[in-house]
Amino acid sequence: MNEKKIVLEYTGGMDTSVISKWLEAEQGYEVIAAYYNYGQQADIAELKKKALLAGAKKFCVIDLEKNRVDIQCKESIQRELTALAQIEGATCVAFTQTNVGSSTEALMAEIAPELNIVEPFETCWIQSREDQVEFLKKHHVPVGIAQKEQVLRNDFSAFCDWHKRRDVNWIKY
Repeated sequence: MNEKKIVLEYTGGMDTSVISKWLEAEQGYEVIAAYYNYGQQADIAELKKKALLAGAKKFCVIDLEKNRVDIQCKESIQRELTALAQIEGATCVAFTQTNVGSSTEALMAEIAPELNIVEPFETCWIQSREDQVEFLKKHHVPVGIAQKEQVLRNDFSAFCDWHKRRDVNWIKY
């Protein structure tokens, strides 16, 4: 296991692009960007390009759209991110703001006590849009890439209701 390898939930938006670069450049992590595809019609090649420009060493897609998500959607997604971290030999995972909390910590303690949860949205000093733009420019990440934010994430509960019980499949790029 690499002591400084982390799997990051990656949406392709400004926030996760900044966090990816911050984890890589200022915290010394090897970042694996994990993107959930559950039917958003996103351009996967463009997302991969964004993630790699934003400091990720690797980009993976967890395909939930064509497959089954078990019992509780949020828990299932956390399990998939955890499984990816274990496969990649990471010691940490970083969830987006919507997936952090006591239920995440309890699940992680149960299924992967060896993994640490990093909460970059709580600890990163780069909070305002102006700071984010400056940070990306400083690290030569094209700001236009991160500013072309699309709504790539659907509401988890709506997703769970709509997609009911499908298998989860990994797509690695």
